[in-house]
Amino acid sequence: MPQETDRLKLPLPLGNENVTRESINEIFEKIDAGVASQADLDTLREAVSQMDIPDASLTQKGKVQLSSKTDGTSETVAATEKAVKAAVDGAIPRLIPDTRGVATKPSDYRKNIAYSFKSGSTIGLPAELYVVLHGLKGWNDDSGGVTHEYASGGTTGGMYHRTGTTANDIWGPWMQIVDQGAPWQKRKLTEDNGLSINVSNGNANNLVAAGFYVGENIAHAPTTASGAWWYIEVQAMSSDSWVIQKAYDLFSAGSFRMRIKSNGTWTAWSQDLFQSVLDAKNRHIISSAAPSGGNDGDIWYQYS
Repeated sequence: MPQETDRLKLPLPLGNENVTRESINEIFEKIDAGVASQADLDTLREAVSQMDIPDASLTQKGKVQLSSKTDGTSETVAATEKAVKAAVDGAIPRLIPDTRGVATKPSDYRKNIAYSFKSGSTIGLPAELYVVLHGLKGWNDDSGGVTHEYASGGTTGGMYHRTGTTANDIWGPWMQIVDQGAPWQKRKLTEDNGLSINVSNGNANNLVAAGFYVGENIAHAPTTASGAWWYIEVQAMSSDSWVIQKAYDLFSAGSFRMRIKSNGTWTAWSQDLFQSVLDAKNRHIISSAAPSGGNDGDIWYQYS
C-alpha cells in the first residue's frame, strides 16, 4: 500500500512498486484540482474586501492605521519604525554641537531647548575659557515669556544666567548663580524678615554669636520673669571666651545694660552710662553743710 502526502494525499509509491502512466496522471489531476486558479483568488479577494473588520482600540482587536508622528496623542494608530526611531533619538542625550565662535541670540530659541559648546569670550564671559550653554524658550515669541540662557563655566566652574527677548533680540547682562562656596558672610544676624531673633524662655549665656535677639523670661538676662522682655545685642570675638552683650528693656526707656564674657567668665550686668553723663555724675556734689555763700541742702557742682 503506497504512502500518501500530508496535504493533497498524493500516493507515494514504495520501492518495490511499479508506477503506471495512469497513476501518474491521477497525481497530476489531484495537483491541478488542489491549486487555486486566478479566478479563485479574485473571488477570495472580493470576499475579503467586503468583510467588516472593526478598527482596533485598547479594548478590541482590529485594523489599525500607521503613523510616523512623534508628537501626537492618538491611541488608535500604530507607530512606524520611523516614529519609533525619532522617539528613541529624542530620549538619548546627543552630542553637544561645537559652535564656540558663534554668539547666540534670544531668537535662536523658539519653543525648544538647545545645548552648545562656546568660547567664554564669544558670549561675554571672559573669565571662562569655554562654557556649555543651555538655552530654552517656552513659546515662539515673547508672549510666552522671556528667553533664558544658562552657562556652565569650564574654567571656574561657575554657573551663569541671562535673559533676553525676541522683540529686540538682545541679551541682558549675565548674572552669576549663587555659589555656596563663595567667601561672603553667611551668618544669620536676624530673622529672614529683618526682625530680631526670638529667644523667649532661652538662656542669655547661650547667646554668644553676633546677632540681634529679643524675648521674655530669658535666663541670666538683667531680669528674668514671664513678661520681662529684653532686646539683646551680641558682639563676639570668640564664643567661648570673649563676648559683649548689650540689653535694653522693651518697655522702659533708659534701661541700657551691658555685660562682658571675659576669658570665659561672665561679668554682672551693669547699668552703664555714656562718659559725658558719668563725668557730670562725678561732678555732682550734694553738700551736707552750708558752704560759704550758700544754704543747707543746696546742690553744688564742681568743675575741673
